[in-house]
Amino acid sequence: MTPSQRHSFARGLLAGLVLGGSLAAIAVRAETSDRFRGVPRLAAAFGLVERHYVDALGPDALLEGAIDGLAVPLDPYSGYFDPDEARELDELTSGRFVGIGVEIEIDDGWLVLTSVFPDSPAERAGLRPGDRILKLGDVLARDLRMDAAVRLVRGESGSPLVLTVRRAGVPDAVVVTAVRGPVHVESVSSRLLPSGVGYVRLRAFQSRCAADLASAIEALHARAPGGRLSGLVLDVRANGGGLLDEAVAVADEFLDGGVVVRIRARLPEHRADLSASGRGGSDTLPLALLVDGGSASASEVLGAALQDRGRARVFGPAHSFGKGTVQRIVPLPGGGAFKLTVARFHGPSGRVIQGEGVTPDELVGDPDALGVPPEGAPDPALDAAVAWLASARR
Repeated sequence: MTPSQRHSFARGLLAGLVLGGSLAAIAVRAETSDRFRGVPRLAAAFGLVERHYVDALGPDALLEGAIDGLAVPLDPYSGYFDPDEARELDELTSGRFVGIGVEIEIDDGWLVLTSVFPDSPAERAGLRPGDRILKLGDVLARDLRMDAAVRLVRGESGSPLVLTVRRAGVPDAVVVTAVRGPVHVESVSSRLLPSGVGYVRLRAFQSRCAADLASAIEALHARAPGGRLSGLVLDVRANGGGLLDEAVAVADEFLDGGVVVRIRARLPEHRADLSASGRGGSDTLPLALLVDGGSASASEVLGAALQDRGRARVFGPAHSFGKGTVQRIVPLPGGGAFKLTVARFHGPSGRVIQGEGVTPDELVGDPDALGVPPEGAPDPALDAAVAWLASARR
């Protein structure tokens, strides 16, 4: 590669990451401006490493490293995915992937398990919501970027992952070995409670979550006395989020129109107010929502919308996680993708979600507890929600 070719390569590398378009479809476009006057310096460094580094590295390897380096000054939720990782990310949002079956968020520089999926390698290994990761294998987890953590957690089916975690109430660090394997997440589960109250748990906002929710509610109506539920408890405890469109569609099920979420950003084309269609089938059904410290992102969009609009009463042991940022996955030319924070969520009232979360109307239960108790175990938040629904009928 000649110096001229390296210069063109570096300019294309940087210019190709300037975003245009809208929230619905962000396109990668090339742009030149004074912002790229440092490109010759990058080109010089590229050529220096390519020619003189002790091991021979091809331009593709250097390209991957250069793009990955662009994420270093960004927030923990932005990052580069190479072509293989981009395919894995697509599998993750579809609900089928190879890993250990956990949702992870960052809290003050620490990686915290906000959700452990049922019948997953993580659950079988004994991991619990609320576990704070100290080490992933031999890598210290403090201040580890989210994309780096995902790469360490993911791996080939059958391979072991050793996690060292700090657990509330346990004085010493806990070492757990989880064997990676296929994980399939059923985003919606439901059951009929006494007095004709329906219970629906949303584990993740993945593809078809809203459609599955509507089907679950219809099935619960059919089983309820008189063919009609007296109320519904919607549980997003330990739900770390997922697809924004699905969260808006879930809110649409319970709203008769109006704003669901306000998206605010530096660039006008990234700003939007997303609204309900007014065609939801459960807009008059008495509704209670359960949250905890593991409810994050899309769960908080839903919680803020239902609370701000006066549509649901919120119960839980503590405020939700407080992740109110918007990430967009932007495919890059030649493969790979960049996950970039482009905006922040605000509730319909304008409330800030990032760093604040959703505070329950009624604080119920142990504030340090995360996740959903096993069926039949004491569940103060669920009991309080059912009692409120019963009183609301009178």
